[in-house]
Amino acid sequence: MTAQHKRKVDDHENAQIWHARLGHISKDRIRRLVDTKSLEIDDLDHLPTCESCLKGKMTKKPFVGQSAIAKGLLDLVHTDVCGPLSIPARGGFSYFITFTDDHSRLEVENQTSRKIKALRSDRGGEYLSGEFIDYLKENGILSQWTPPGTPQLNGVAERRNRTLLDTSIPQTPYEIWHGKPASYKYLRVWGSPAYVKRLVGDKLNSRSSLYRFIGYPKETAGYYFYDPAEQKVFISRNVVFLEKGFPSDNQRDEVLIEESSGEPPHDSTASFEPTVHTDGVPILRR
Repeated sequence: MTAQHKRKVDDHENAQIWHARLGHISKDRIRRLVDTKSLEIDDLDHLPTCESCLKGKMTKKPFVGQSAIAKGLLDLVHTDVCGPLSIPARGGFSYFITFTDDHSRLEVENQTSRKIKALRSDRGGEYLSGEFIDYLKENGILSQWTPPGTPQLNGVAERRNRTLLDTSIPQTPYEIWHGKPASYKYLRVWGSPAYVKRLVGDKLNSRSSLYRFIGYPKETAGYYFYDPAEQKVFISRNVVFLEKGFPSDNQRDEVLIEESSGEPPHDSTASFEPTVHTDGVPILRR
């Protein structure tokens, strides 16, 4: 293999891995990140057709026309319920709900002093209950219901649900909301195998074990991993990811991609037991 050909292969793999790390977002969205210097990918044009995208993202042709975007943050929020899911989440939950700001496309939490002005939804029973309508009125929120059979009029929420099901990760909304670009250096391919260092054990035994990467903790540096043998979720930062071989097990030993070195030096390995919060949202708690 010539050096030039090897460089082409490396570029190909680089683009493909970032496509997976970013939750299988489109080539155009990756190109915007490259154009704004958020990512460095040498040859995005060589990004191959993604089989996972073909399996999970086949859709109907787009709805002709585009609604006007709200002028300010929280002027309009889209919401939609998705479910039931064929495979329940931890805790047995089969539904999820999203609330998406129309202006920034950010999925918002109660972290600012701004108040929602209007909430757009379909005519699902969860949005038409007297209790929910009274809550909106008490908080000065205008309710907007789409006509029956017109999901396109609430396309932001419909698309967000599909994005979550495709495990896409929104990028541009962060910069709109926070006024600064997001950092992507810690992103890894969701579900990929990884060797995690053992903190204790016999010196003659293996110093690491293979687990599955399942997410990013908010409260500490590191990554969430799932231990199928113990049925537990834990956090660790002492890890080597095997992203390029995932999901093909027969490629697992080809390439190791080490964790970036920019994290805090302290170890944050911790074991978690799954519990269920009283508001019905599954959480992980020490």
